[in-house]
Amino acid sequence: MIFRKVEKNQHHFSHKADTNCNPASETILHFEAKHYLVRELNNQNDVYCSIPIDYFGDKYKEMFNALNQTYYDISLLDFLRFYKAGELFVKKRSAI
Repeated sequence: MIFRKVEKNQHHFSHKADTNCNPASETILHFEAKHYLVRELNNQNDVYCSIPIDYFGDKYKEMFNALNQTYYDISLLDFLRFYKAGELFVKKRSAI
């Protein structure tokens, strides 16, 4: 998922362009997860994510290994405040 900070519409999350995701193949878990995130963040309830350090590039992996960290914890509200995001919503996608 990518956070989109846009001028004409509301800020939102979208899929990366090269992903093989379409509305017909969206699982109930995926559907519920994105709606949960938007609802919690719009209510100013924080959501924390733990990202495995393998996700990051080599320079960051070296730093995390030196700190004996296997995960990077991030607050989504802090992340969104950094981008000065307003209210979020989940876009409805038309069937392909």
